[in-house]
Amino acid sequence: GSVGDTGTRVRQGQIVITISGNSELWRDWTKNQVREYVYQRARRTVADLKNAQVLAEDVEPGDESEMVFLIPEQDDIFVVFAGGEESNMSSVIPSWGPKIACTAVTRAIG
Repeated sequence: GSVGDTGTRVRQGQIVITISGNSELWRDWTKNQVREYVYQRARRTVADLKNAQVLAEDVEPGDESEMVFLIPEQDDIFVVFAGGEESNMSSVIPSWGPKIACTAVTRAIG
């Protein structure tokens, strides 16, 4: 899915994952590994999405086994270390809308 992709069934755009805490807890994970891990698990069946009325259609045969990724692409997951080492915490911050309407702009500060 590109920024202008209107064919995506689920319209979540990008997400930010913030991680804080003891760096020993995260030392064996790269940002790409975190992205891949989350992306592979951020999916639902078409039946689940129809039952939750995310997709406005009736459940049909095969919907229980057809999976839909909730985030368009693995690179749409931004991983940030933010906070102190006192407490192991994380959060997921969704975008305000689909990539067609809301695309992250990032820049280094320092």
